[in-house]
This record gives sequence, C-alpha cells and structure tokens, in this order.
Amino acid sequence: MKKFLYFFGIILISLVIVLFLNKNNTKNVTFNGNSVGDKSKYVMEYSVLNKEECHYLELEKNEEIEVKVVSESGSVSIKIQKDNDEPIYKGTDIPTSSFVVKANNFGRYNITVIGEKSKGSVSFTKK
Repeated sequence: MKKFLYFFGIILISLVIVLFLNKNNTKNVTFNGNSVGDKSKYVMEYSVLNKEECHYLELEKNEEIEVKVVSESGSVSIKIQKDNDEPIYKGTDIPTSSFVVKANNFGRYNITVIGEKSKGSVSFTKK
C-alpha cells in the first residue's frame, strides 16, 4: 500500500509540474496565426494575439474601410489614425462585428490591433 501511495504521489506531482510548465509556456506566446497586408487590405487570423500589430493603408479623402472583427475569446482593441491626428476609429474590447470607417483626409493611416489573450480574426478592406 505504501508503494502505491508513493507511486501515486510521484505521478500527481509530475502532472502538476507538467501542467504548470505548459501554462507558463502558453502565457509567453504573443502571436500564433497569420497576417496578410497590402495596399488595399489587412487581414489577421489568430489563435493567440497577445501583443500589438500594425499595418498602414493609404486612403483618399472620404474613402471607406470595411472592418470585420471576429472575437472568439479575450479582448481586441483597434485604432485607425493618420499621423498625430485624432483617430478616425478607436474601439476597446470589440465584440464580433462589422462596420465601415471613413477617412477624413488623404494620407497614410496606421491600423493598430492590440490583443489581450485574443482568439479570432480582423480584416480591413478598402471599399
């Protein structure tokens, strides 16, 4: 009986150590997914987004960007801004949604996506 309890204790301790190490390894992952961007679109799909990602789109005045967000878990925030101007869009903890954003002026707009333990996708397509 003592051998069984000793053996069971070692297995239990080993299991706890493995789970602890595995949890710490996934905590350090900042991005697991794919992103594609060019002059007309920016698309990201991710199983883990735990950092900030950026892409630039050059927009004409009044040109529109179609934004699609799929939020399966965690939190995703988005900011679309030209230089130091006021952002044309800024959202925090965005749920699954689809919307259109219009550029105020001609210029290069920075699209910033910040994930906190996020899983899902985002896409930005010029209309």
